[in-house]
Amino acid sequence: MTRRQVGGGLGAVLLAASTLSIRAMAAADRVWRIGWLDLNPPPTDPKASLALPRFRDGMSELGYVDGRDYVIEPRFADTDFGRLPQLARELVEAPVDIIVTVGTPTTVAAKKATSTIPIIMTGSEYTVARGLIASFNRPGGNVSGLTHNPGFDFNEKCLQLLKDAIPRIRRVAVLFTPDVPETPFRSAADALGLTILPYDLRGIRNTDDLNALFSKIREDQIDATFMFPVFTVFKYRNQIGEFLIRNRLPAMVQTKDLIELGALLYYYTDMLALRRRAAAFVDKVIKGANPGDLPVEQPTRFEFIVNLQTARALDLTVPPAILAFADQVIE
Repeated sequence: MTRRQVGGGLGAVLLAASTLSIRAMAAADRVWRIGWLDLNPPPTDPKASLALPRFRDGMSELGYVDGRDYVIEPRFADTDFGRLPQLARELVEAPVDIIVTVGTPTTVAAKKATSTIPIIMTGSEYTVARGLIASFNRPGGNVSGLTHNPGFDFNEKCLQLLKDAIPRIRRVAVLFTPDVPETPFRSAADALGLTILPYDLRGIRNTDDLNALFSKIREDQIDATFMFPVFTVFKYRNQIGEFLIRNRLPAMVQTKDLIELGALLYYYTDMLALRRRAAAFVDKVIKGANPGDLPVEQPTRFEFIVNLQTARALDLTVPPAILAFADQVIE
């Protein structure tokens, strides 16, 4: 290699370092406006989630100070899915520099509202199938971040655990929203000899709607329930827990709060950890990264919890193999 080539290579390295330094200084010299699109109730509500506080914790750990380095422009839909398109447009028109989305429907709404503003997911599912990203390694476009469900096989495994824990069950109520693909789940249920009865939560706007849903579940003579991690389930978790106990219904849930409120089994990833982790993606965008070049992270750890208090109340004997698989057993 000639001296000229060495010098040229060194010059390229120094130029790249200089460019990164300029980007870092530019990032430090402004207050970033971060849009927060969330289907949860707003923070003023007693049923508010910890999603936004956990994201702020993640930003703080990276050295960012709220109000000095960034400000949050929040939009909370309070489980009203129909409001999402308008709320997403409001953030685009504000305008914000980055949009952080909480859940799959919010990501879909944000993606439809803008193809240029970076969108960071704090937990979405079936992102490739929905066209939100091209692939996990090279998402392309303006969306990156984290998913919370590794795919159809995982939900099949959850259903298998429910059946293994209670072999006698035949009719299973599934509480979900239409954005959750049904076909693979039904196929898994058929293989296990189970009949799936879906109950759409998207239209639940108040406790009267919820009580009407409960009445329908009772009428349908359900043996057990399976609940996806839907925002409506989180909002009405106390009422749902009371319903499970009062009607002696075993449940497999993917909302952790419910395992302490009467559900029998919980198996899912830590959603709040994903909200915190999303700050790392925002940090990279602030420092100049293109979301389309940032690999989307998939969950690698899932927690399985068995509530033996609930089992005893339901006169159920949980098989030893299920208990051995559990990360935690609530005595």
